[in-house]
Amino acid sequence: MLPINHGLAHADQVLPPGVHVRLSYHRASPKKALVNVANKIVDFGKTSIDIIDPTFHFCWAYSPQLDTEMARVRSSGLELPFESSHIRHRVLDDGLLEHTVSISQGKLPKYMVFFLMSPERFGGDIMLSSTKFQMHDMKEFSLLLDNEILPNYPLKKHRIGSNYFYHEFYRHWLNMTERYGNSEDEIIDEETYIDNNFLMMETFDDTPNEEGHLTVKLSFDQALDEKLLLCWMPVTEKVLHFDRNLSVQLK
Repeated sequence: MLPINHGLAHADQVLPPGVHVRLSYHRASPKKALVNVANKIVDFGKTSIDIIDPTFHFCWAYSPQLDTEMARVRSSGLELPFESSHIRHRVLDDGLLEHTVSISQGKLPKYMVFFLMSPERFGGDIMLSSTKFQMHDMKEFSLLLDNEILPNYPLKKHRIGSNYFYHEFYRHWLNMTERYGNSEDEIIDEETYIDNNFLMMETFDDTPNEEGHLTVKLSFDQALDEKLLLCWMPVTEKVLHFDRNLSVQLK
């Protein structure tokens, strides 16, 4: 069973009775949906894969507590908070050792995730994974707000002799995801993080201001020999407001 990937579907909240909901599904190309075992692109021959006996699961909720909460909708309305996200990117030109990228202007999001990606992984090549995140020989990463470096930055890769150490990036990831010092949750090991899941996250908890001009500065071991994508995903908090007539407004 595949859950709906939307902020409202993740929240522990119910919609008020009488609300009309319309769901739209956009199906991917068949070549992106098939399991590849032939080490080559398989031509399916149809525009979509047939779905046999599909079933949509949903549930109705009843309880005295919910009846009390929903009764307030008729007098004061209801607000449903949820998280919304999207991915943006900028091209890092080849031939340069250092790059400065303007990320956003205005109110900071709840948190933001950064990663590097080679352009061909976003180019539709089915043989390449679009979720393999690597360092690409990056040696330093900084976040700046109004040209001031944020606390806990820059993050640096250290070299001693022929050995490289990535503990600043790894520890920052564990701190931001609340995994550092937590032995109850399963924690990704450092090697897997660096080689396959290299993500940088910032929650802005230690940031003195809640808005401003956010910038990224990053440098590499050597000038890029090909273009690279700096990608980021801001996660913002939004509110779906229902008035007592069940008219909806997004805040």
